[in-house]
Amino acid sequence: MPTGKYSGLEFGNKAAGFETPVQLPKDDTERRAWQNANKSWWEATPMRYDWREEVGYNSGTEAYFKEIDRRFLSSARKYMPWRETPFDALIPFHELASKDVLEIGVGQGTHAQLIAPRCKSFTGIDLTSHAVDMTSRRLSLLGIPGKVLQMDAEDMTFADN
Repeated sequence: MPTGKYSGLEFGNKAAGFETPVQLPKDDTERRAWQNANKSWWEATPMRYDWREEVGYNSGTEAYFKEIDRRFLSSARKYMPWRETPFDALIPFHELASKDVLEIGVGQGTHAQLIAPRCKSFTGIDLTSHAVDMTSRRLSLLGIPGKVLQMDAEDMTFADN
């Protein structure tokens, strides 16, 4: 069936009214509905890089995180090679020591693990409780400082400044 293009019919679980990837919602009601559908999908289908085979380790264990990182980073390296640290062509790790960093969309915490030890302070936010739980668990398991909060990036509740 794959032809290189998607018709949109392949995804039966998409939000009602959402037809193209660049489409904007027609009003605030539709925007909220799409956001709720997005949140529900990611809660039910967390990013684990296991589309070909099961991870094979208990979720949230050190072995689990190593395996999903192995899968993700081996794939990412093909498209964005690095010299010392994954994504060093994109993330200025050497400039982070004096920075308070906010990561939006923490997923399973791969980037949090790379960034948090190198910055002044790390805060990650995600729309889903699953991502918040997994990234918090990862940082705690590895003794990496940082906080991870469930929050909508379109409606952040941080104090000004």
